[in-house]
Amino acid sequence: MSDPRQTDPVEAVLSDLFDDDSATTPRAAFAEQLRARLEAELGEPADAGTPNSSINFGSLFYATIPAVDLERSARFYSTLFGWELHRGAAGYHINNVYPPMGLQGGGSTEPEVWFEVDDIHRAVARVRALGGTASEPANYDSGWSASCVDPQGVKFHLQVPVLEYRQQARRSTDRGELFYWTLPAPEASVATTFYR
Repeated sequence: MSDPRQTDPVEAVLSDLFDDDSATTPRAAFAEQLRARLEAELGEPADAGTPNSSINFGSLFYATIPAVDLERSARFYSTLFGWELHRGAAGYHINNVYPPMGLQGGGSTEPEVWFEVDDIHRAVARVRALGGTASEPANYDSGWSASCVDPQGVKFHLQVPVLEYRQQARRSTDRGELFYWTLPAPEASVATTFYR
């Protein structure tokens, strides 16, 4: 029979952790992953039309590198950066990079970008109100998406990523990750007004 005056070692450790004043704030990516997992466990789905606090509104969600010869590009970039690739519908997805990226086949020579939004219908309406064009939102395995063109003819996409993609997007190996990117802006003032 154990002595009731002895403290359970697990309780002692937990007690020390919660009473510790030196605790630090978790990384934003970790906090977001934890929030998303809790929401999933509690059965609170992230609906395309409902603002969601785990969305990084206006952040780059996905980018593609054009690949005229898909297999040649896959060999080149996987060797250059040590990327692990897996086949997707239109090319390859790059594993464990943030933001998520892919190699897009089909002879494309233009990179494509997707921006996160919390409400696809509201975002599409806003694009149109600001002088851009936008397709009707469509629901894919990756979430709700719409293809857009800004007032100066620059193509981009809007995306409400599903929970699984938001969780995967925050994992990173820091190998060959996107460091900086730009959108073309023939007239800076027009682009600044539209995207702001």
